[in-house]
Amino acid sequence: MTTKDDIARLIHLFKFPGAQVHWTNHYGVLNRVQLDARRTAGAASDAANPLSCLAEIFNDYAQFTPQNEMVAYEADPVSGKPRKKTPWESNGEEWEELSVQTYDIDPCNLGRRHIYRDAAWIKSTWNDVRKYLYQVFQQYNRSGQRSGDMGEWCSPEEQQRWVRAAFWKGGSTNTMVCFPTVMIYSIAVLQQGDFEGISRSMPAGTGADNSVADPNAENETAQAKRKRKKRGPYKKRENNYKNSNEEGMLQALREGTQTEAQLSALRLILEYGTQQQQAEAMKKISAVAYGSKRKK
Repeated sequence: MTTKDDIARLIHLFKFPGAQVHWTNHYGVLNRVQLDARRTAGAASDAANPLSCLAEIFNDYAQFTPQNEMVAYEADPVSGKPRKKTPWESNGEEWEELSVQTYDIDPCNLGRRHIYRDAAWIKSTWNDVRKYLYQVFQQYNRSGQRSGDMGEWCSPEEQQRWVRAAFWKGGSTNTMVCFPTVMIYSIAVLQQGDFEGISRSMPAGTGADNSVADPNAENETAQAKRKRKKRGPYKKRENNYKNSNEEGMLQALREGTQTEAQLSALRLILEYGTQQQQAEAMKKISAVAYGSKRKK
């Protein structure tokens, strides 16, 4: 089961300097050498298997030890390693309000170190986290547009707006995103440019709840439907014209076949018939060749 500590640790992994090359390889395009080296060892193999490298870093609780950025830490007198202060304290005035929501998040929860996470978990979970971050950032921007000028990023006013975006509900629906407290906490790890980059990289319509769907996208869809309806009559006329041409060609073939059969029979009469029959045959051949009788 994935917990909020796992999600917070994954967000820290996205910003961890030692993991940046693997994130770049994950979203980049592999060359021929890297593709051929996916089952070998070395730098080329790491580039071809970035998710496995990210999972290895994630599972290493000895080397990868992120801390909760919103609360204060102190040194453990026994081990010398950092630990949260007891009782907890906010890590500065800027996080006093938000730390009330996030003080219990532990990105380096040693109780989770024996749970192995593989490349598939990294990929699927990060895709979900991106959707949640995208939704919160979209709702945050919408709330700012409704209330006038937006303040400075991470200012007290913007933090309140961020909390409302994380816990936003539409009508009778449940909470819009999972792990809302971690989404609140993400503002301490990610920069505004990170959220904007995630929004740009999300495919259209991905992760957006129906209740917060982009009205411009809905208008574009309605316009596309109207265009398709307008093309309907022209398409029908084109089909009718095509069908009439086909019927005319079939009729001409049928008539031509009948005429050839008549001429063949008349040639036999001319060759083997009596004089009277030959005379009648010549009249019929003239009628076929020159059409109906000329007007006097």
